[in-house]
Amino acid sequence: MPKDTSKLAQTTDTLSTTIKSSSLKSRVVTGASFKAQTKSKSSGSVASPLLPTTLLKKFLLDEHRQYTVYPPLHHVYTWSNLTPLDQVKVVVLGQDPYHNVGQAHGLSFSVLPPTKPPGSLKNIYKQLTLDYPTFKPPISGDLTPSAKSGVLWLNTSLTVRAHKAASHANKGWETFTAQVMRTVMERQGATHQGIVFMAWGLPAQKTCDKVGIDEEKHLVLKYD
Repeated sequence: MPKDTSKLAQTTDTLSTTIKSSSLKSRVVTGASFKAQTKSKSSGSVASPLLPTTLLKKFLLDEHRQYTVYPPLHHVYTWSNLTPLDQVKVVVLGQDPYHNVGQAHGLSFSVLPPTKPPGSLKNIYKQLTLDYPTFKPPISGDLTPSAKSGVLWLNTSLTVRAHKAASHANKGWETFTAQVMRTVMERQGATHQGIVFMAWGLPAQKTCDKVGIDEEKHLVLKYD
């Protein structure tokens, strides 16, 4: 059911401002340090592939007019705000945000309290337990502390329609995400520093393949 006119107008204006504002250019991948390093590579401006395409913008505006979209607008770029480019050590790539109420907040696989860890995050905890027997799965599903420590929790699609998984797949986010990953690999000062890329699910794995990660320098781990 369409939203009331006043709320729709406010949501649409907010989305347009978020996408078009110059501040987004510093938030869209990895914060202020990303903007600074990208400027030095692109003669003073952020490269256009690092911003959502016109078609993607239109699609998102239409979605917000008609449906509830997750995560909330102010959380779409949480991953970039918490993990500056020069601090990225690991990229964990998921498929799309959680699509139920009170789950997605801009970090792949993460949920804020009091929401309990979903099944996909429990699977990650389980894998960590198998690889590191001393690891004890936390009760919380909030991955903010690890994001601040250099783990970039990124989804292949950054938004999703409520209660409809993969509803924003193949709308343009994949190109954006691929460019994010390339930017991480090509960052300045990373000549001798490899990145661990963890791809969870087939869409994430396809994105890694598309990017063409140099596996002589970086480690790619794939999980179903």
